[in-house]
Amino acid sequence: MDYKIHFLFYYLLFLFTWTVGAFLISKGLRWFAESYLNILALEKGGKGSLKAKLKRYLAFQLIMIFSIIFFRNFYIIFIIAIFSVALFEFIYQIAESTFGSLKKTIGIASGIVIAVIAASSYIYLSFLINYKILIFLLFVLSVSDTFSQVVGESLKGPRLFPLVSPNKTWSGFIGGFIFSILASISFYHVFNLSSLPFYLILLNAVVIFTCGFIGDASSSVLKRRIGIKDFSQIMGAQGGMLDRLDSMIILGPVAVIMFTLYEAG
Repeated sequence: MDYKIHFLFYYLLFLFTWTVGAFLISKGLRWFAESYLNILALEKGGKGSLKAKLKRYLAFQLIMIFSIIFFRNFYIIFIIAIFSVALFEFIYQIAESTFGSLKKTIGIASGIVIAVIAASSYIYLSFLINYKILIFLLFVLSVSDTFSQVVGESLKGPRLFPLVSPNKTWSGFIGGFIFSILASISFYHVFNLSSLPFYLILLNAVVIFTCGFIGDASSSVLKRRIGIKDFSQIMGAQGGMLDRLDSMIILGPVAVIMFTLYEAG
């Protein structure tokens, strides 16, 4: 238990330092762009929006880390609960959509299967891999998701998918990728993940970012098809649970496959 408390203390210090540093870097990028790259026609994002994203990012991190390290049963219950809420939001929106009966049936059935697979993957990962590696996956995913938005709002610039998701920009895409790599490298060295080769850490960073991006983009396409902005208002202005979990859905099964193959090899 002592080594877990020791790890938790250093992780919280690491998380705080990394978050503050990343936030200052993104603010510095915004200042540089506004001062010297006026051709980007930047627009200032709301401070409340940025603060809300960082609070959500930190809250998610803390709940996950405490439960993974000390209370595995709570972690399992938490995973089941959040994916159940997300599934309910999905079913409700599909049922209320203008899709035909057949499309609604297929959509709801597919949503149930995907939710069960995703939730089961994260539960299985808690038994398959070391808790440090599971925390690593969730940390990098959270960094990728959060700071792609933070950098995108700070720098603005050309839109990535203007017809599907007007808020996604190339600056956010590139910023999220860079922060994912930096997060992976810093976690690897600070917490000595020597049980994994360094190339696998970098590969994981790319996979985590890609899975998160595909999940987020797929969610945007679906919301555009249904004609909604968010899946619900359970989190107020931040949207619904599924809006927060979309980047996790693909990563879980992919991570299970990757680490199963690695263990087998």
